[in-house]
Order: sequence, then C-alpha cells, then structure tokens
Amino acid sequence: MNLTPLARALRKTATRAEQHLWYEHLRYCKPKIRRQHVLAGFILDFYCAKLKLGIELDGAHHYTPEGIARDNARTTILEQHGIKIIRFENRTVLEELQSVIDCLQEVGIKR
Repeated sequence: MNLTPLARALRKTATRAEQHLWYEHLRYCKPKIRRQHVLAGFILDFYCAKLKLGIELDGAHHYTPEGIARDNARTTILEQHGIKIIRFENRTVLEELQSVIDCLQEVGIKR
C-alpha cells in the first residue's frame, strides 16, 4: 500500500501540537527534519534520516490499552530497521515546548 498520498494529506491537516513543534522549532533545525515521513510501512510524525530518529506526538487515543499495544508493536518494527523513536504527549508540546526542545537537543537536533 502506497502511504505517500496519505502522508501528503496529513502534512496539510497537522494537529495543533504538530504545527506548534514544526513552526516554532523543527523546521529550523539541523540535521534536516521531515514531516509525515513514510518509513517501514508507517507514517512518522517527524523523521531525521541522519540520526535515524522518529519523533512521534501522541494524543489521548495513544494512551488506551489498544493504542499502547499498537504503538509498542510499531516501535518494535521501526527499531528493527534501526530507527529510534521518541514520543511526546501533545499536551507537553503545547504547554512545555522548551522541555521538548531540551530533550531533542540531547539527541542531536539543534536549531
């Protein structure tokens, strides 16, 4: 299944947290960050190819038992492809952006 058209659509309908993190920080960072990037059959919210790092922003549905199980399975598959995943709650991005930026700097994403 080709996920590219869906990824393009998701870029146009980003969540408030995704827009906030992108426009306030990630679009200015080095190494380059991509939005809604297709990889290993999934669409990552943000991806840094140089660092092999996926950044996921999670809303409430990610914290249900089904959401947790789905995210764990997805993370396992991505890690098998050598991708490290970092997750942040949408609320944290919107209310505590500097703590998210600090965490991203620790893994090598700089503005």
